[in-house]
Formats: sequence, structure tokens, C-alpha cells
Amino acid sequence: MIVSHHANNDIITSAVTGYNAENPTGLVNGHAYNLLDHITLSNGQRLIRLQNPWGSEKWSGDWGDSSTLWDEVAGSKEEAGFIDNRDGMFFMSYDDYWTQASHSVFTININGWYRDHFLMLDDQTVDEFGKNTHTLTLTSDVAQKIVITANTWEHR
Repeated sequence: MIVSHHANNDIITSAVTGYNAENPTGLVNGHAYNLLDHITLSNGQRLIRLQNPWGSEKWSGDWGDSSTLWDEVAGSKEEAGFIDNRDGMFFMSYDDYWTQASHSVFTININGWYRDHFLMLDDQTVDEFGKNTHTLTLTSDVAQKIVITANTWEHR
């Protein structure tokens, strides 16, 4: 999933949930991180490059800036493009990413897409149960992916 979204130039952000700012991993609870890249080292190790937008607090686990794995796996720093310059960028393994990131949000790159909008206000359309309901039918002569979003507003 990450590879295909990255190849499409989608924006990927991740979040670490929790209310207590203290986190022994170096990550900040209740904070978002930018997923910048995915790398597979020549030994098969898969890494994720992330950035804390604050430019500080970083992952302190395996493949973090101070991890001994960088020295144990010859050439890994060069392969991954590792630079320890205190800019908030850091690496972690795929497994650690899926363990630590409670949410991953993919903002789809829609450059080159056709889009249209439809707005209905004060909609009184109801089904036999008294619920607002709509049916949308799309037809096309060519195979294509279609993304449909819908928004509703509650009466307050």
C-alpha cells in the first residue's frame, strides 16, 4: 500500500495516538508525522523514512538515528541516504511502523484527474422509511477508476 501511494506522489501522514506526551520510543503521542520515503536495503531490510514536522523528537528504536544497526549493516547509511543532522527525519522498519503508527492517512494526488461537484441544499428526498437516500448511476465506455465522496451536514 505505501509503495503504490508513494509512486503516485500521494501525501502520506501518520499519527501516534495517546494522551500522555511521554512515549519511551521517542515519538510524541497525539502527533502526526510525514511519511517521506520507503527504502529496501540490499540485505532485504525494508525501512520507512519519516519526518517530525517540528524538526525534533525522533524515533529511538531500531533504525533510529542512534541505532547500532546502521553500523552493523555495512553500507546501510549510504543506501538509505541517512544523514544525522537533527532535522526531524528518521527511519524505522516496516514492522515498527505498523506497530507504532495508529493511523495512516493518504491524500490522493489528483493532478490530471477530471472532477465535478454537485451540491444539494435543503434536500427533502426520502425513501419509504423516511430517510434521506440517493442513488447514483455512472456509465462509461472505458474502464476507469472512480472516486466518489459525499458530505453531510447535521442540523445543529
